[in-house]
Amino acid sequence: MTTRLRRHTATLVLVGVAVVAAVVCAVAARGAGPVDPVSWWFRGADEHVVATKSQYESWLLALHVAEVAAVVAVVALLAAVVTAVVSSRRRRTRV
Repeated sequence: MTTRLRRHTATLVLVGVAVVAAVVCAVAARGAGPVDPVSWWFRGADEHVVATKSQYESWLLALHVAEVAAVVAVVALLAAVVTAVVSSRRRRTRV
């Protein structure tokens, strides 16, 4: 059992990274406010928004964090799949 877990450790870590990045992406997208292009479907988006410069910069920063976290989540998930496939193929050739 421990050898099987040891073989899949990299995959499990990458899946954990993908989950954490997805949560960060969701929270940051929610914090992006009206700057977020998809915010209209989970809360009413108003066309006319009055904000200070610091609020606008905060929204933009949250939007950029959400974009980077989404990219990290996708890359980590793809890496986890590749790692699992490679690990499975190595196991088959050793048997």
